Amino acid sequence: MENHLFSLKAFQTFEPYFSYDQNNQLCVHYGQNFEQFMPLVDIVNNALEQGAKKPCVLTFRHITEDRMLKLYQSFNKVMRNYRYQGHYQLAYPIKVNPNANVMQTLKNCAHKHDLPFSFEVGSKSELLSVLAISSKQNSIICNGFKDLEFYRLGNLAAKLGFKVVMVLEHVSEVTLVKALAQEDHVYVDLGFRTKPFIDDLHSIKFGLSLVDILSAKNEIKALNLAHKVVLLHGHIGSQLKNLKQVEKHINMMVCLYAELLKECVNLNLIDLGGGLGIDYLNTQKPHFEFDYYAQTVVRTFSYYVDLFDLPHPNLITESGRAMTAMSSVLIVSPLYQTLCFDSVAQTSYDKATQDQWLRGDIDLNTLLGSSNLSYIDQTNQYKLWLNFSLFQSLPDHWGINQHFPLLPVRHYSATETIDCQIFDISCDADGVIKGKDGMDYISLPMTEIGDLAFMFVGSYQDMLSSKHNVIGKTSRVEINFNMYDECVISVEAAEDYHALLCQYGHNPLSLLSKFQRLSQYNAQTELTTNDLTLLDNMLNGFPYLQFTTYEESVNAKIFAS
Repeated sequence: MENHLFSLKAFQTFEPYFSYDQNNQLCVHYGQNFEQFMPLVDIVNNALEQGAKKPCVLTFRHITEDRMLKLYQSFNKVMRNYRYQGHYQLAYPIKVNPNANVMQTLKNCAHKHDLPFSFEVGSKSELLSVLAISSKQNSIICNGFKDLEFYRLGNLAAKLGFKVVMVLEHVSEVTLVKALAQEDHVYVDLGFRTKPFIDDLHSIKFGLSLVDILSAKNEIKALNLAHKVVLLHGHIGSQLKNLKQVEKHINMMVCLYAELLKECVNLNLIDLGGGLGIDYLNTQKPHFEFDYYAQTVVRTFSYYVDLFDLPHPNLITESGRAMTAMSSVLIVSPLYQTLCFDSVAQTSYDKATQDQWLRGDIDLNTLLGSSNLSYIDQTNQYKLWLNFSLFQSLPDHWGINQHFPLLPVRHYSATETIDCQIFDISCDADGVIKGKDGMDYISLPMTEIGDLAFMFVGSYQDMLSSKHNVIGKTSRVEINFNMYDECVISVEAAEDYHALLCQYGHNPLSLLSKFQRLSQYNAQTELTTNDLTLLDNMLNGFPYLQFTTYEESVNAKIFAS
């Protein structure tokens, strides 16, 4: 059976960050040239000793840093080759992963290597998040729909020394700029977001038409703020599979840049938006290779700005998925397994016999012993129930059919596979891991069932997650290899019952008080020591099922007969 989540040929996708050792254990690589490696099982065991629980998300800081440096190296190398006179700058869109440690990692990496770096935000909350972390050397690009409070907040930050660019997303924002100018000096810089020449959601929902840009530019000029326009932004979507779209978009951006530059003399930044894809499965082959992407962008910009005899603008791309996806791994444990004796998990009965049972004419033993009952031959297929919520940890799989590589933490095999259906523990029939073709059965490259790793979960999954069944966030484990290549682990506990109940308006203290009163006055028999311990700790537990070891959990194995 074809493996629908992982191709053995695609394992190069994980290099240089992950591989299997001689003991068939999944390992993370680290060190100056990623030549050293450590089994994930060792990292997980260390985290468990520090209070983590499975399931958990492992986030590797050194992988995020390496992705960032490789992107800059690709652009800088191509810019040298084409003698491009502007510089490259990454704008990290924090909607991809606003975890403070991730943002801090990117910021510190830029500072350490003296790289120009921006945060991109799309809401007031995101702006506040960035202001809590950003230094005054970082630019803050404010996209998204805005109100006057958004502009006031950005202007205050700029007044305090931050580099803030407010990008006009809708033509009505000009009135907000006017209102801001009437209240105070305008400290923020300004930008225009243009609609692309592509008929898709981005051209429908976001940005200014060419008519709008001309009108907005004239009004900004009338306010004597044309010198504040420093950025032109355009976005044609993420996970692009055809860079011909990017080339056409750059042509449009350069033409518009030439027009605006006549009166907006400080315009020197062109933000190309996102687009840089991640190859999750090595099947659809988006052009996610940094060198190829950088060469396409720089070559095209260089051609058109030279064609129109324009100064070379500084280039910005908003690459979030490419920075963070590979750096996080979700570790899950199987709770139960069932060995199935048929390839489609179905049995067929003779209708007449079924009707006899439904009328009460025969009992269940007679029905099951009927000669009309037929099974398809055994094919060694399993049903696995994993101790996690698909809606909490992999919402993209449920929502947009995104397929994440699924690998064994141990017992890997390059030749053998185990075929299985995989379910989560949510009380929802949609909590099923499916293959690319919609089939339920997955083929996993392993010789024995054990812990599994969902790869590339560092982008969007945490932000899009749903607490379906009031199942909250898993434990988060931050891993950093210091200058001595020592593994430093930091554990953030999973959400407990107390935190989860509060989010939905329930009063945990009232619940605890209620149970304490019942224990004193209404208990049918005297409470045991275990009862009292459970009462004391009832709000400190976690919603995921707790087993000491995987071996204990599979004591619940069920083998169909």
